[in-house]
This record gives sequence, C-alpha cells and structure tokens, in this order.
Amino acid sequence: MAPPLLELTNFSLYHQQQKMELLHQLNFSIHPREIVALVGQSGSGKSLTARSILQLLDKNQFCATGLIQFYLQLLLTLCEKKMRQIRGLRIGLLSQDPAACLNPTLTMQSQLLEMVYRKNPSLKKKAAVELAVSWLERMQLPGSKTMGSYPHQLSGGMKQRAALAMALISQPTLLIADEPTTALDMTVQAEILTLFKKLVKEEEMSLLLITHDLGVVARCCDRVIVLQKGKVVEIGDVDQIFYEPKQMYTQQLLQSKQKLSMYDC
Repeated sequence: MAPPLLELTNFSLYHQQQKMELLHQLNFSIHPREIVALVGQSGSGKSLTARSILQLLDKNQFCATGLIQFYLQLLLTLCEKKMRQIRGLRIGLLSQDPAACLNPTLTMQSQLLEMVYRKNPSLKKKAAVELAVSWLERMQLPGSKTMGSYPHQLSGGMKQRAALAMALISQPTLLIADEPTTALDMTVQAEILTLFKKLVKEEEMSLLLITHDLGVVARCCDRVIVLQKGKVVEIGDVDQIFYEPKQMYTQQLLQSKQKLSMYDC
C-alpha cells in the first residue's frame, strides 16, 4: 500500500480558556485515492478535526499537540503563509452550508476565477474562463449560465455543486467534505455522492467525508473512522463497521440509522 497522504499521530486539541481537552490522541490515516468517512454524533469532534487539519482554529484559544502530516509536511509547524499554499489548493474544503464559502455579492465567475488564479496566476482570462466553465459542467451545471449567476439565484443543490467546483478547480489531492449532503433532498444527495466517487477515480484524489449519516457512508466510502466525545473508538472498512462492529457506540449509531430508516418508509 502507498504511504499515507494524511496522517494524524497522537493528535490532541485543547481549549485554553475553558481548560478542556476537545480531541484526545487521534490516530488515523488517509491513503491516496481513498474515501474515508469520519462519523459520530453531533459534538463528537468531527468538524473540529477537519478545522485542525486545515489550521483554521484561533491559536489564541486552541492549543494542539501531536502530529498532523500531509505529504510528510508537519502542518502544525507551518506558518500561515505556507498553510495558505496548502489550504484550498492542495487540500480542498466543502462545507455543509455553501453560503459559508460562496460570496453573495459576487457572481460565480468572479469567485471561480479567483480560485483559478490562485493556482495559475499567469493564465490568460479566456483560458481561465474556459477552465471554470468546464468544471461547472463536470458538476452537471449549465456552465455559461451559472458563471453569470449570483449564489442566491441558484437552488440548494446547484449551490452545493458550484461550491464543489470551487473546491476542486485547483485539483487538490485531498478534499474534506463536512456534512456536504445534510441540507439536500435524497435525489440530490445521491447525485452528489455519485459525483464524489467519480471524481475520486478521475482526479486520483482522496476524500475525507465527515457525516453523521451512515446511509451516506454505505453508498460511497472505503473505510470508516468512528469518533465519540473527541476520541477514535473504532476504525474499519465499511463491511466490518456495518456487519461486525466491535464497539457498543458503533452499534448504537447503526441502530439509530435503522430506526430512522423505518420512519422514512
């Protein structure tokens, strides 16, 4: 197996003012071309883990120990200038709420071109526009029409696809998707998950999918990391987690999903 793309070793996170440990000695890795789910109930530390990887937490409030390695670079030791060369370029982020990453005052063209020029500052405008349109079309959006639209003119599913185009246009090797399907109806959810699988294969990238929905995990993931109260309690491939869970907490998550499915029927 190829060496890990991302690896956390004994990573812990503390809130300095509250004097509280939020994440406790996380140990897990993500390999090239792998889709890994990070699952757990609300408050288990999933989003904190993502923000820690991307170094998006206020260092005046949070203190971290241990290691986060990306392509063997120690992310916790990098200055903000070097992190900006990784964040959004080599590690992409897709959030649950597209409003968090889409500027309501700018057209999609302006926002997409900004991402294009971050990676290719010398690219001619015509080539940059063509690249942006092609990525929108890969997300199954009408390219030229979407380019001229403001975020409020797009439906929820279209906003999420546009946000995905923005996250991928710099062709990151790792995409972190934080609850990306929660606010979408089941049909759009399925379409987005199909897109994820297709993109991981075509772009040879890896995906860290943060979710509380085990139905999402079953549809597209290779491995699962189960998080409870800031601790990793179980790691396994999808079949092992679903059919032979070792921890009671994992079993309870699965039972909760089964109960919800009964009500959905």
